[in-house]
Amino acid sequence: MIINGKNISILDCTLRDGGYYTNWDFPYSLVEKYLKAVNSLPIDYVELGYRSAETDSYHGQYDYLPDFVLKQCQQLCPDKKRAVMVNLKEVNQDNVSVLLGDISEYVDMIRFATRPNDIEKAIAIARIAKNQGLETAVNIMYMSTWVENPSFAELLGNADKYVDCVMMVDSYGSVYPEQIADCVKKLRMHYKGKIGFHGHNNLELAFANTRAAIEAGIDIVDATISGMGRGAGNLRMELMMTYCTRFDSSLSLNTMMETLEDFETLRHNYGWGTNLPYMISGCNSLPQKDIMEWITKKRYSAESIVRRLQAHIKQTESEFVCPVLCETADSETVTILIGGGESVIAHIDAIIEFIRRQTKNVNLIFSSSKHLYLFDSLPEDVDRYIYLVGIEGKRLEKHISSVRKSDRFVITPQSPNMSTYIPLNLDKQVYVLPLNYSTEMEKNMADSPLYVSIKIAMYLKAEEILLAGYDGYGTDAKSDKFDMMEENQSVVSFFAPQIRMLSLLPTKYHNLKELSVYFLLTK
Repeated sequence: MIINGKNISILDCTLRDGGYYTNWDFPYSLVEKYLKAVNSLPIDYVELGYRSAETDSYHGQYDYLPDFVLKQCQQLCPDKKRAVMVNLKEVNQDNVSVLLGDISEYVDMIRFATRPNDIEKAIAIARIAKNQGLETAVNIMYMSTWVENPSFAELLGNADKYVDCVMMVDSYGSVYPEQIADCVKKLRMHYKGKIGFHGHNNLELAFANTRAAIEAGIDIVDATISGMGRGAGNLRMELMMTYCTRFDSSLSLNTMMETLEDFETLRHNYGWGTNLPYMISGCNSLPQKDIMEWITKKRYSAESIVRRLQAHIKQTESEFVCPVLCETADSETVTILIGGGESVIAHIDAIIEFIRRQTKNVNLIFSSSKHLYLFDSLPEDVDRYIYLVGIEGKRLEKHISSVRKSDRFVITPQSPNMSTYIPLNLDKQVYVLPLNYSTEMEKNMADSPLYVSIKIAMYLKAEEILLAGYDGYGTDAKSDKFDMMEENQSVVSFFAPQIRMLSLLPTKYHNLKELSVYFLLTK
């Protein structure tokens, strides 16, 4: 596309960057319309996703891009160059050829996402891809951290032999337009190949920064449909195309409308785009990964996220202090974990009767306060533990009359720093659960209500956990429900080898054996 008298290549990376929201799963019908639209627009490259190494969790087809998917994309978008990204941290000179395989039949360009201090490694690996007949690009991340001191650029002196393009990546959405030209100038002092720009929109400057980059003489710009991308998202492709109509009045945007509607539906479901937490992270060059997880899980209010970010910036922690949960129970106690599933309402009479019949002490652990009120009729000697995370306390306020003085509200060590909401005058009943994470997977589960509830049970010496209200969700569930089910399934699978868990009610979760409460009532 000729812009301001210079030929600018436009790259669409919707499936790759947008995959952070969909776990790199997109319906074929959506991809078909999207790629056909891209094929008809003045877009030069379409980045189809990642070619990733094996992970310990499910990722969709556009994170691995098997050859049959690449072939489908080639057939749907035959007139454009197709690109694939590889995370440099996942490869080395010995295994990159194995990861890439023989994809040159379907792919024209490989882009390597790299940190500034890994430039030499990136060049060496790009050389291998270049020898396979592929165009190569090195996407240098964290631009806002190197704008003042891009000393790594000196290492790019001879890189143009193997690296066709160096992309400046504003990973945190923190760069300002007036900084762009100087970055391009410093790169040009050492690197003779093409330069590109990939912006994030935390401060709503993706378009302004892209224009500044074009004016500074770059060669390639990135954008995505509806701005779909990690965290606050990217430059909107529809905005970029609209800008291009200033230079080509014959350009029609009609072909974008149908696929744009599809992605706007996704945006409504997943909620990408900037907001106050992303703006704060942008202003302070903070990673978007944690913020994106906090927002998409919908456990934390925007207020609590903002407080956490401000505390991080000031390097302060919450002054809220509470005692450690006491190990008061023993293995003889019957432990029942109550989830938020609707089955609890349907079968509450049976659950209550089962609890009343117990001759041993009973611990009731609520992973949510949603159904607390249903257990008001139980005697005071039934110990109750309620996990509070994020805004769960707001829900508890609706059932505040059901709270007993003997109830224990449990938070985790990280909860004060996330400004967990403690309702009314219940702070004297709040206890912290000591947590030690033995694996990275556990650390990632740390605020899962099911994970913490099982941890409470194990801390209280339970040898068996009976669950109710962990129903699972059907195929027509919304995306956030699918995320919750996937998270719960991971938790169940993680604990299954460690402790006996039985569901008293129907459940869709694997590794969770069903034992009908009605059968138990016949014994």
